[in-house]
Amino acid sequence: MTMTEQRESPGYYETESRIGGREAYETAKAARKTELDYRQWVQVRTPEFKAWFGDWQNGAVSRNLLDGNGEPKVFYPAPAPDHITVTRQVVRTEQQQRRIREKQTRYVKYDAQGRVLAVSSVPKDGLDAETHTRTRTVSVPVEKSEAVTETLRFAAHENLRTFTVHTADNQTVGYLSLWRERAGEPPFLSNRPVSKPDGSYLVPYKAELAEGYRGLGIAAVLYRFAERQTGELIYPARSQTDMAKRFWDKRRREGGFSGYFVNGAGQIKSATDNSGLFSPDNPYADDSPYRPSEVRRPSFLENTMTDNTSRPPEDSPHGGLKLAKHHYQMQGATLTAAEKQQRAVLEHALEKTIAGLPPDIQNQARTHFYRSQVRAVAERHAEVSQSADASPER
Repeated sequence: MTMTEQRESPGYYETESRIGGREAYETAKAARKTELDYRQWVQVRTPEFKAWFGDWQNGAVSRNLLDGNGEPKVFYPAPAPDHITVTRQVVRTEQQQRRIREKQTRYVKYDAQGRVLAVSSVPKDGLDAETHTRTRTVSVPVEKSEAVTETLRFAAHENLRTFTVHTADNQTVGYLSLWRERAGEPPFLSNRPVSKPDGSYLVPYKAELAEGYRGLGIAAVLYRFAERQTGELIYPARSQTDMAKRFWDKRRREGGFSGYFVNGAGQIKSATDNSGLFSPDNPYADDSPYRPSEVRRPSFLENTMTDNTSRPPEDSPHGGLKLAKHHYQMQGATLTAAEKQQRAVLEHALEKTIAGLPPDIQNQARTHFYRSQVRAVAERHAEVSQSADASPER
């Protein structure tokens, strides 16, 4: 049976049986000896997890990576807020008063003493034209643009399937609706994660913002708010907007908004959304079984990184980080524009994910990231080279 079919790592079911299964979990939960959900509770006890994380049950892991119960700690990104402060440009038209000077011509007839005998606004026989300048006040429309900062609040409706965005004066400016998609229906992505036990997903039906509120990050926060309120992961529908797709990609890169594990080397793995392999050679936080093969061939560059005796020792302050970043930056000169852009996106996601962690864990995470990126590029180049060597000569 393949990994895709069995949905869990090889050691999951053996471990589940060995530690007593759901009955033992419910006992531990009732005694408040675990904060993990059932799948996490089993996974952290598998050989695959311990090989990646360390044997936490025998004191082989730093305490700052464990929770109050002594189990692997689930770290969370910034929590989904109930409100968001945005600044938008508002264009409005207002009437302004202006004083204008204008010339006016009238036609006049005077008597011998200079008294006015007749006046006309149009030419007439016997009347002489006279030009006068006068000043008057008029109202003219003027367009003005100004930056308006306002706080928007999110609300969940009773059925927990509709979520709205409101201004301070309770005006609705956005909404998100969900529906439950059943197993067997065509998924949005071929590598959608494992379905829930009941074979259903929560997917967005509609995400819409009023004009003027788009492009400010409101929709992404609304998706996170909806996930927090429902307590379930939300996946984009096949026909969903680009915002849903970006939200989905962002959540996968950051290991899921539902939390992640961090090992002693600073590598991050999703606590909810992975295959259970917890492979240290897989740079992706979701550790998906759909990723390219994890069988790797050490490259010359990787061997250099490993065998370079002149590098700073690993236990020196930031020694490993500096060397890893040096290789990472050197390799950047060989990348295409698309590869550089992809690296920038991943690096940005990493920095947002590790924000708030202890400084030593942040540095370990960066070190692992730089090394994994260098290794991934080196492997791709090796595969291309091998493919070219294997191609028959024309």
